[in-house]
Amino acid sequence: MKRTNVFQDIYAVVKVALHFGWQHHAALTMLPGVYNRQLPQEALRVAGVETTLSIQSVGSLYRVTKTEYAGDQVTDEQNWLAIYSRGGHLMEIGGWRCCFMETVSQSIYLETLTDEGTIAVELFIKTL
Repeated sequence: MKRTNVFQDIYAVVKVALHFGWQHHAALTMLPGVYNRQLPQEALRVAGVETTLSIQSVGSLYRVTKTEYAGDQVTDEQNWLAIYSRGGHLMEIGGWRCCFMETVSQSIYLETLTDEGTIAVELFIKTL
C-alpha cells in the first residue's frame, strides 16, 4: 500500500476549503439585488406582465420580496424573511420557499411548495 505524502493531504484540504470560501463569498455578494423572472420558451408571454424578486439584507436575515406587475401597476406582492444556508441558498423562515443561487449566471431558482402539494420552480436573472 502506498503512503501519501502529508503535504499532499494538507494541500488537498486547503484547496477544498478555499473553493468553499470562494463559492460562499460569490453567493453572498450576489444576493442583494433585483431579479427578473424568465419564462420557459414554450410559455405564453403576456405583454406588460412581469415578476421581480428583490433581496435585501436585514441583519443576519434576508427580506425577499416577490412582486408581480401588470403594466406599471403592482398586482401581487409577497414578502418573507429567509436565512442563508451554507449550502448557498436562502430558506424561508416558517414557510416552504427556497432560493437556490447560481453564481456563474447570476440567477436564482425559486422553489415553492404549492397548495396542491407540487413544487413550482421559477428562474430569476439578476438585473440590478
